[in-house]
Amino acid sequence: DALDYPRRLAALLGGRPVAWLAALAPRGTAADAPPRAPTGRLLAWGAGRVERLVGRVTGPGLARDTAALFSDLALVRERFVALARRASELLLGERAGYLLVAGPTAAARDDAVFLAARLGKQGRTPRALLLNRADVRAPLHDAALRGLPDAPPALLAALDTLEQERTARTAAADLQARELEKRLRDVPLLRLPFLEAATPDAVVVALAAELQPQLPALVPPDP
Repeated sequence: DALDYPRRLAALLGGRPVAWLAALAPRGTAADAPPRAPTGRLLAWGAGRVERLVGRVTGPGLARDTAALFSDLALVRERFVALARRASELLLGERAGYLLVAGPTAAARDDAVFLAARLGKQGRTPRALLLNRADVRAPLHDAALRGLPDAPPALLAALDTLEQERTARTAAADLQARELEKRLRDVPLLRLPFLEAATPDAVVVALAAELQPQLPALVPPDP
């Protein structure tokens, strides 16, 4: 829906209904304006009849306020239409690429499958699916801390707890990866590790390092 919204917005703002409603304001509401005799073009006479009917059904206040709203919108309508069409081109153009991001949970899996199906209706296939918190290796500090001479039992117990948590995350990620690869056969799956960085900039740096080798598959090539 979000990808298709700019295109639908451009069609709405550039359509005849908006232009017709905007044209009502300079003439006032149908209830306030004098009847127009059918001495001009037949279509103009018919439009006047429709406008008066709208004024009678909705009331003069609503018709006048609505016409004024669309009259103001008409002043910037062409600019809005151009921006909406440009946004549609950026979102659905030939060079647009899509990455799905999921975590090792059932809800995230279902969301990824749903979004892939919606992209399929637009004739698009995600370039890849990134699976967060899908640990594939033990942290470097684990072996270093365990190798300390006379490491206190409390430290070793804490490391054991962290390793159990990592093992559980990895098992969940393995299950998730198998399920996603089965349901999204045409979408490459990339696993990202659990990040222990505490600040946003550190998270970005760590993710950049993980994704650097995969950039050719993730970034659309230059034309």
